[in-house]
Amino acid sequence: KKKKPNIVIHLAGLSRPMKIHEKKISKSIILNIIGTSNLVRACSELNIKIIYFSTSYVYQGTKGNYKENDTLKPYNYYGRTKLKGEKLVRRLDEYIIIRTRFFNKNKIKFTYSATNIFTSALEVNSLVKYLYKIIKKEYNGILNIGGKKVSDFERYYKFNKKVMPCDKSKIFNELNFKIATDASLNLQKFKKLL
Repeated sequence: KKKKPNIVIHLAGLSRPMKIHEKKISKSIILNIIGTSNLVRACSELNIKIIYFSTSYVYQGTKGNYKENDTLKPYNYYGRTKLKGEKLVRRLDEYIIIRTRFFNKNKIKFTYSATNIFTSALEVNSLVKYLYKIIKKEYNGILNIGGKKVSDFERYYKFNKKVMPCDKSKIFNELNFKIATDASLNLQKFKKLL
């Protein structure tokens, strides 16, 4: 009320580690659903546009090349909480829902990365630059934002030469939650907008 913003960028919530979502469901609900609901209510009352950062985890994560209007079928609890957040945001007249996956090139701390898991993950600094351009375009609606479809290994090795290649089975065996095998995004709408 004091600052009277035109836009609120909503990045708050519980995202990592994914294990928390499966073990502490109430924390996930409070942060990703109830927190979003509170923000949507405030934005509605004050006529503020919201930019909601969702995730590629709302898609099934098996076939890749997901378009904004494809069937949504989250494959884990994190994706389900983000999808519920999206439904809340869509009640507003003015919003942007950004479906993405991003990483920090300076925080690649894992040893192995799969050569046969694919995403359109984007380095966070690039995402910030794209976000600024999208705000300037006054876009309204849902938008996939990402980079080129490549394997996780190819993407992360570019920034950390210590990362070693592996098969997805190694990653699956080390985790106690489900991850996508191909969560790549169709970026036609995004490219056309820019």
